Amino acid sequence: MPEPTQPTALDRLRASLAAASNENRVRSFLHRWLLLLEQPAPDAEPLRELLADDLEMTLSDGRVLHTFEEVAAWYAGARELVGVSIHHIVDLVITPAPDGGSYQLAMDFSWQGIANSGRPMTARTRHRWTLTDTGERFLRLSRFAVTQLEPFAPVTAEEALAAFRAAC
Repeated sequence: MPEPTQPTALDRLRASLAAASNENRVRSFLHRWLLLLEQPAPDAEPLRELLADDLEMTLSDGRVLHTFEEVAAWYAGARELVGVSIHHIVDLVITPAPDGGSYQLAMDFSWQGIANSGRPMTARTRHRWTLTDTGERFLRLSRFAVTQLEPFAPVTAEEALAAFRAAC
C-alpha cells in the first residue's frame, strides 16, 4: 500500500487562498445587505440579487417571508420606522458546507438607530443564515432566522452612544 503523501506548501497555499476567498464572498454579502438596510434605496429592487428563489426568512416576530414581494414590504416598513441605523457584526462564525456550495452563518448584531420620530434606539439580535453560491456577483440568502436578545427599545442619546462604543 502506498504511503500517504503530505500536502505540499503549494497545496497548503491553495487551500488557504480558497478559504480566504470564501470568507471574503460571505463578508461581501454581509456588507452589501447591511448597506441596503442602513442606507435604504427608494425601493427593495437592489435586494433582489441577494435573495435565493427558495428563500425562507424567519423574522423575530415569527413571520416567515418567502417571496421578493414579501421582503419588499418588510423593507419598506423598516424604512418607514427607522431614519438612521448601524449594525455591528458580533461573533461571526462562517461554516462552509462540505459540498462547497453554501455557507452557514451565525452572528449577533448590535444595533443602534434613530427612529423617524427622532428617538434613539438600541437592540441586539442573533442571526442564523444560509448563503448559497450560485456563481453570481453575490451569494444568495436562502435561509434567515433572527431572534431578539435585547428588544428594540428607546434609549437616551447617551445610552445609544455607549452601546455604539461597546460594539466597536
